[in-house]
Amino acid sequence: MRKKLMGILLGVTMVLTACQGEVKSQDYVSKDGSFTVTFPEGMEQTEYTVTEGAIMMGLEPGDSGINGSVMIQAFDKAGVSTGQNIKDLEDYEEYINDIYLQGQAMTVDWEEEKKLEVDGFKDASEKSGIATANGAKSDVYAQYIETDGRYYMVFMSGSKKGMKSMQSVFALQEDKDLATKNSQSATAEDFIYTMTAALDSVNGANMFQMMKLLEEQEQDVSSLEPAARQSLEEYWSIASADDLMDTANGLLNGLHNPVALESLEQYNITSEMSREEVIQLIEENGLDENTKIALLAAYDAKVAFGEHAILAWDLSRIPTIMSQGYAAGYCTYEEAMDMSLKAAKTAQKAFDSWDAFNQSYLYGDTYWSEEDLEDSSSSAAQRAAILEDLKADGKFDIDWNIKLEKTW
Repeated sequence: MRKKLMGILLGVTMVLTACQGEVKSQDYVSKDGSFTVTFPEGMEQTEYTVTEGAIMMGLEPGDSGINGSVMIQAFDKAGVSTGQNIKDLEDYEEYINDIYLQGQAMTVDWEEEKKLEVDGFKDASEKSGIATANGAKSDVYAQYIETDGRYYMVFMSGSKKGMKSMQSVFALQEDKDLATKNSQSATAEDFIYTMTAALDSVNGANMFQMMKLLEEQEQDVSSLEPAARQSLEEYWSIASADDLMDTANGLLNGLHNPVALESLEQYNITSEMSREEVIQLIEENGLDENTKIALLAAYDAKVAFGEHAILAWDLSRIPTIMSQGYAAGYCTYEEAMDMSLKAAKTAQKAFDSWDAFNQSYLYGDTYWSEEDLEDSSSSAAQRAAILEDLKADGKFDIDWNIKLEKTW
């Protein structure tokens, strides 16, 4: 969808011909007021949210008489569910290139690039080249900008004269206080989205955010219903609204956690025992390797978190199935978020940090999958690596102890 949109906007500039005289400028302000760009007067502005923390503004020719279009992305450094390991401006450029600029709708051949020194910005660079969309070619120019709280992409395309007109008046200003507030302030929704960060990275998207984005764009979301229903029935045996709520309530009370604790009791394993003693006991009972992995995960979790052991594994599943239930038509957005809020509040009481929550989640993954966390090829180890990357990206910078209030 993103690459297609870029291709459509690029196509507008390839068929437009207009007489261009003196260039008059106009400020275009983002809907949240956090940044302003200056471009030729009379361009038509559109805007939508790509994901939480990523805004895309589009400027089409409109009444400007300019043969050119612009796309601007404002990308918060914290709180974005991309699964990308973006640590600096070069990483961001690579992310933009992979997501938007190299695909079936459009490809870009960059011919020149260089670093820029711009007052007030931490880092900046520019590129120019030729874009191809549907067999047609256009000049393109891009700036990549890093501020304290964000990365920006400014992508211009059009005729040489149109490009010159746009570049001659272009400027970007950021309301630093507002941008910082937007990137750092967190709501209960942000907390809930963060609970499912690892699985969202595996799946490639957060269903709540995807549904909201499609609805904001007035897209038909009914096409997601069959796949959501199939997924719920295949993996959770959920085939109705009642099934959904029953499963969610079961997870809230600890669907897998009590079973893990009972498995320890079955073999007389206690948290007072050393790990070596537990391993010896498992071997004396002649248990297979998979059972050994599961029991050790349950033991480690019990030692670390007591009766809450692998509860995070259960709680993290609630927003996932509720968002799928919403997509499947089994509940409303409000019902899905209300149940997810209960999970978030339970998590806050059971754990004291994102690190603790994520570790409990990993123990749960190991217990459920019976795959060793130390085995780099296991799903648990892969989830652990994902969580490390997300932490490095600032995904878990949200204050664990924020007040969780209903805002929907």
